[in-house]
Amino acid sequence: FDLRSYQELNRFGEERAPPESMGGGIPGEGLTCMSFSRSGRLIFCGHANGSVLAFDSLSRSAAPVYTITNGHENHISCIGSSPSGDGLCTGSWDFNLRIWA
Repeated sequence: FDLRSYQELNRFGEERAPPESMGGGIPGEGLTCMSFSRSGRLIFCGHANGSVLAFDSLSRSAAPVYTITNGHENHISCIGSSPSGDGLCTGSWDFNLRIWA
């Protein structure tokens, strides 16, 4: 969303019905957490299936530019990038904390 023009710039993720609590969809699926890269260009997202996705915020494409499939065995609950921008850390319900560098 561009705060200056009050317009949506892009939408990332999967198009699907809302969760059951909101009247549809499959509970426990989809993007669960996000963090911006140091530059602000990449958006790192954790997924309920244990994957990590990276989206380019300046791209017109809503598809991820990079995906770590099966990064965890369970729901990713937190994600963060290092202040230097050299690493990414993910935490999961599989009781693991992983550092990607």
